[in-house]
Formats: sequence, structure tokens, C-alpha cells
Amino acid sequence: MNVQCLCLGSANIDMVASVTRNPRTDEKVKIQDISQYYGGSAANTATCLARLGVRTAMVARVGKDHNGDLIITRLEHEGVITDHVIRSKGKSGYTFIGLEPGGMRVIYDFKGTNALLDPRDVPPIAADVPVVFVAGIDERGIAFAKDAFQRARYSIFAPSGYMIKEGIEPLLEISDLLILNEYEWELVQKVSPGFTGDVVITKGAEGALAIIDGEEVQVPAFSVEPVDTTGAGDAFCGGFIYGFIQDLSTAERLRLGCATAAMNTRGYGARGGMPILEDLEKFLEENR
Repeated sequence: MNVQCLCLGSANIDMVASVTRNPRTDEKVKIQDISQYYGGSAANTATCLARLGVRTAMVARVGKDHNGDLIITRLEHEGVITDHVIRSKGKSGYTFIGLEPGGMRVIYDFKGTNALLDPRDVPPIAADVPVVFVAGIDERGIAFAKDAFQRARYSIFAPSGYMIKEGIEPLLEISDLLILNEYEWELVQKVSPGFTGDVVITKGAEGALAIIDGEEVQVPAFSVEPVDTTGAGDAFCGGFIYGFIQDLSTAERLRLGCATAAMNTRGYGARGGMPILEDLEKFLEENR
């Protein structure tokens, strides 16, 4: 069975603490509830794609620890191919999230074995799959991502804000498309003022904007009552990539991304509301 998308990057365990508000410096707040979920930007998008029926493989590093066992088992349960997930010495990636009512949150990210990704980890199939997607790396993963992009037929990169601050420039010109939120887009414009590549900008309640070959396409967001915005951007990437693989128009890809993002915010955790294809199609039909 041929792989349609190769997702490379972070795979984590997420601990989510529900709070009335996140604390200020030197302040303690009570935790109302605490839950463990699965996360990591690349693993979240891989999960979204697998639920939509896309044959998806994951490239990541997890520890030889219990959390590593959990991460791999969950990906396999979702239908993600884990042949290229490597077990390494050290602790698996871990994220602590302070979640406020309405879905706003503060995130503390421990990279762990995610930081050990190496160009040698990029499998040969990176040259054959329709889409290579990279997310959740930091500056230590630049050489890894560069190797993946140079092999790819088409590459999509979703860098975090601190990745952009730490040295994204070597990757800007060799990735085919960036997917960013508004804050990340502002950072890219600061570190590379002359950037003219293709980009998709997610705009929260205002929808999403694509600038492809210099032409702008914008679609509105879907109206939902969010309970947790964790993973919304990763779900957007999954919906958008699904539309790319289906060879849909830019507007249709954006609409799919906005729909998967909106649906995901209705559940707790980074993947709590990610839909299967049947539910996504029903949601789109109900929100025409």
C-alpha cells in the first residue's frame, strides 16, 4: 500500500491542566482537572490524515520509555504507519498545557527525543510520496528538515514561533509551502523581509488566507463553541493536506482545513475532535 503523506517531526505526550486562568509570575492557581492526551504537531497531523483515510507514515524519535510505548501504540491504533519511528535513549517528548475556559492555553514544551532527529532518519520513501510534511522541530532539526525537503516531490512546513526565531532561513526557500498562524507569519516577515514563497495563514475566527503564486484566496471560519484550541492548527494542516492530495482547489483546501480545525476545538486534547471522513463531510454539508 503506497504512502500518500509522510509526516516528520514531533510526537509527544500532553498533560492538560484545566484552570480558571493561568498564573502570573510567582503566583499559584488551583487546577480544576488534569488529563493526559497524545500530542506533537507532526503526530497530530498524521492522526488527522489517517482518520480521513489518507495512507500516512510517521517519522519521529521517541524514548525507550513507557511514554514512547504509548505514543507508538496510539499512532498504530489510529492507522498511522510507524515503521520509521525510532526508539532512542532519553525521555520522550512531553508538553504541559494550562487550559483556560473557552479554549485559550499556555504551553510548556519539552522536546526530549524529538530533538535527536537526524538527516539519517529521513527514509528513502520521502522522494516518492506525494507530500512531505514537517512540524514540531526546533533549531536542532534544521538539517533533518532540509534533507527531507530536498528529497520531497512537494513539501509543506509548519514551523513554530520559536523555531522561526531560532533560524528558519535555511528552510524557507526549499519548502514548497508554509502553513503559519498570524503571529508566525509576522515573525517570518521580520526574519526574511523579502520572502515571496507560497504561504497559508490561519486567522482563527477569521478563517484562513492562502497566497499562492502571488494570488490571495481567503475563506471564512466555521462558527463553533470551542472547549480546547490545542491542536487546531495541526488539524487545519491535516484537512488542507487532505484537500491537496484530492487535487482540490486552493479555496476547497482552505475550507477543509478550517472545518477540521473547528471540529477539533469541540473536543479536549490535541486530537479530541479530529473527525473521520464521514463526519467531516456531514459537517461541511450542514455548514454550506
